[in-house]
Amino acid sequence: MNTVEEVKKLALPAGSYIVVGGGCLAVRGLRETKDVDIVVTPTVFEMLISQGWSLDSVYEQKWHRRRLKCGDIEIYPDIFLEKTNTFVDIDDLIQRADVIDGIPLLPLKSLCMFKSDTGREKDIQDIALIDAFLRRN
Repeated sequence: MNTVEEVKKLALPAGSYIVVGGGCLAVRGLRETKDVDIVVTPTVFEMLISQGWSLDSVYEQKWHRRRLKCGDIEIYPDIFLEKTNTFVDIDDLIQRADVIDGIPLLPLKSLCMFKSDTGREKDIQDIALIDAFLRRN
């Protein structure tokens, strides 16, 4: 999957979204990804619903939060950190994005923080990839 192409096809308004998760690693050439996770402003989230994107009811039942899913694209209106029981300021996150090939990406240090919050095995492996990359660069 070409993350940059997939995100550009969505034609989301500039300054209203940021790519998070494995897509950040794929764009930087650290590993492939099967899907693209994007966090958008609440306005864009509602706009996508009005354009026909469907809410993922399974996700909502499990996590009590909303997500839109279409194929390999997952769109979120927020990021919640379990360990600190807080929501991340999306506008601040978007403003601090690393822009690569015209796509705003979560900075790798922030991605590590988010991945350490979930603590899944795949996230621990991603943190090791990121740490090695940051040491080399």
